[in-house]
Amino acid sequence: MSYPGYPPSGYPGFPGYPPTGQESVYPPAGQYTYPAGYPPAGGGTYPAAPPNAGYPGAAGYPAPGGYPGAPQAGGMPSYPGAPAGPGFGVPPAGPAFGGYPQPPVQSYGGGGPAQIPDYSGGQAPSPMPGLPAATVQYTQGTIQAAPNFDANRDAEILRKAMKGFGTDEQAIIDVVANRSNDQRQEIKAAFKTMYGKDLIKDLKSELSGNVEELILALFMPSTYYDAWSLRHAMKGVGTQERVLIEILCTRTNQEIRDIVNCYKSEFGRDIEQDIRADTSGHFERLLISMCQGNRDENQNDYSHSQRD
Repeated sequence: MSYPGYPPSGYPGFPGYPPTGQESVYPPAGQYTYPAGYPPAGGGTYPAAPPNAGYPGAAGYPAPGGYPGAPQAGGMPSYPGAPAGPGFGVPPAGPAFGGYPQPPVQSYGGGGPAQIPDYSGGQAPSPMPGLPAATVQYTQGTIQAAPNFDANRDAEILRKAMKGFGTDEQAIIDVVANRSNDQRQEIKAAFKTMYGKDLIKDLKSELSGNVEELILALFMPSTYYDAWSLRHAMKGVGTQERVLIEILCTRTNQEIRDIVNCYKSEFGRDIEQDIRADTSGHFERLLISMCQGNRDENQNDYSHSQRD
């Protein structure tokens, strides 16, 4: 079938191409020759491989083994003064943490190897130690009531420690320092009942120096000890302001009233007058206010402290 404008017999042939229907016999045999080394058309085999079994070496490329002067496997070349051994980036043999290679032992010029700890066996370094137990405990005192307490037995031990020539200070310390204040008061009463003597007077006659002051202070009732401490803080030249603050600013209202009454009955002095004589200014007014024992002890409303 032909279309208008198209030749009836198709497109004309191009030079060098076979006529239509003669493609299978084109080109004629022998018209074109193959290059040397290739088999002629129609069969044959390829020539044998070269004897060196490889491509010929190209000019300018080094022989197998690396470039001339290149560092050997294992890192950068050594520098003057650098220690011998593997260089930077050479992982030693052997398993490490979790089966992964051990971190490299790095070697730098002029210095020794930077050793990295080996966590073999999967053991990671222990965490930082926590705070000591003493820093997390409540500061409520360390002396507790002794179990299986016997006031008569302790009174007997104290009597033997002070009887005869010399004084067994260690025996006195072992008893007094390991009893609560209430238990010490019972020991003092039992001593007077058993031997008809005042324990405090015997201790004063047998002890001296700091040991005497400590043991006598431990036998004082807590209210009397606070009053005694306030008196000695304002007695003589100078004032121990830290003692005044520690006692008057930390005791409850009832405890402060008991201290004020004890101060007057035991020493025959008015504590407010002693405070005015030894302090001044806002500090004096604060201590006088604390001596009244009327401080607000409600600790549930923190908004006031936040506003202040």
